[in-house]
Amino acid sequence: MKFGQLLSVVLIAGLVGIATNVGYEYITSEKPHPDQKKFNEFLDENWQDSLESSPLFASLLGDKRYDDQVSSNSVEDFFSSGEYEKYVLEVLNGINPENLSEDGKLNYRLLKSDYEVSLEGRKYPGYYMRLNQRWCTGLLLIWKQTKF
Repeated sequence: MKFGQLLSVVLIAGLVGIATNVGYEYITSEKPHPDQKKFNEFLDENWQDSLESSPLFASLLGDKRYDDQVSSNSVEDFFSSGEYEKYVLEVLNGINPENLSEDGKLNYRLLKSDYEVSLEGRKYPGYYMRLNQRWCTGLLLIWKQTKF
């Protein structure tokens, strides 16, 4: 057998093997439910929003995109983040967790529980907390809003 013929046989065998593997993967892999796809896209969106709203956390994780920003401690942002938490719960309520994978179901329950607890905790805003040796931001925020 000549080198050109040998090369042709190897290339054809390789292409047939690749095509067979791709076809097998396509036939045997399950297509994700639309709720799973929606949930995965929402998780990505939510993660990016979390990094953007907390630049210090993003920097601690090694994401340097927000190094030129500082987290806001304003009361307005406190209330707007409450609106975002309501939005997250609305999106999650629009997804049927039974249509998610096992990992997706766990992530769904954890995320929903986290936002429900956070929204419930908004009844007791942290910016009213007392001044102590470890935390004084709340008092500073109250002081900034009052007119002496």
